[in-house]
Amino acid sequence: MGGVHDSEAFLGTTMNDTNPMPAKNRDPLEADSSARGVTAAIDAVQRKAHIKIPPIESVEQLLRAVYAGTFKRKALTKKELSAMCGARALGLQESDDILNQTVADRTLKRTLQLTLLGIGIDPSPVTDQIGKFVHEVLRRHPAFTEESLAEVEGPAIEALASRDYGELSWPDSGKLIAKERGQCRENAVKCLLLWFRMMREVHVERVHHYLAESLWEPAVGRVNTDAGRLRVLMSTRDPAAAQIAAGILRRQALEQSERADAAQIRESRATKRVEELEEALAKIQAKLATSQAEVDTFRKELERERKEHADNRAHFQDDYENLRGGVIGRLTTELSLLDEGLRALLREPPKVHVMVDHAERVIDGLKSERERLRGDRGHS
Repeated sequence: MGGVHDSEAFLGTTMNDTNPMPAKNRDPLEADSSARGVTAAIDAVQRKAHIKIPPIESVEQLLRAVYAGTFKRKALTKKELSAMCGARALGLQESDDILNQTVADRTLKRTLQLTLLGIGIDPSPVTDQIGKFVHEVLRRHPAFTEESLAEVEGPAIEALASRDYGELSWPDSGKLIAKERGQCRENAVKCLLLWFRMMREVHVERVHHYLAESLWEPAVGRVNTDAGRLRVLMSTRDPAAAQIAAGILRRQALEQSERADAAQIRESRATKRVEELEEALAKIQAKLATSQAEVDTFRKELERERKEHADNRAHFQDDYENLRGGVIGRLTTELSLLDEGLRALLREPPKVHVMVDHAERVIDGLKSERERLRGDRGHS
């Protein structure tokens, strides 16, 4: 049950506000009569306040007491909660009967009181029954639609806060008056936020965010002077609400600051890493440039070597052809001499001296060719 008072203070809920205006230009008798009337009204309220309400023992009893306006407390006792958990669940007929009574709650004042009670109860079948009942109340209220209760909280709250409450109407009671419109808008947003909190476990800081965005910031925008801001601060009737909101804002600011510091550290590390990578890249690019220069040099040398090799090969080919031609010519000549000597040797009578002469000439020619080849090899 912890957190009921904080939640009610946080939402700025006031259930019974009375602002008597001072009488002007009244005669003494009228003023005395008015004073006696006010005193009698105060006595009646005090007597009514001392009327003891029977302890709540079921969800049905709680709902009837809230919508009848007889339940004034901000929380249920442990004994009441225990009795409610053990009581029979709310039946369909009882639920419909009470829902018919909620039509009179046009500004959702009683429904807001019920949801504030609901969020103060630990999750249990009781909270489920209250949550389902609140859902049905909101579904039947003209400010809500099936879509607003089914979609995510952000768009639902935005649509609820921005709609025209002057267009809402009830078959038996017509439209809201000007004062009721603002109250209905505020209570509708708060009821939906509390229902989200109770049934979807929306975090309290998200609730604060949507309250600030949909209700508080538009109101602050209408106060544009320091005097107006001071009046608002001094007229705040629930310091706990302001302190809770300020505490959440301080915590959020601290978290934002911590995240900003962490982001700055990450940015610094990332910047340092980028600098290191840029330095490494510069070194690699320098090595690459050097390597490229070496590659260009090697490529030029390779081209030169290829050209020299091609030239040398051409020369060698020429020399080879010349040598081959010379050797073939020499061999042809010498073979011719040997052939003539052989034919002379075969004659009758044989001409041996011719063969000897030709053989000596062949030998001299071959020796000469051998010396020439030796000389060419040494020269090459």
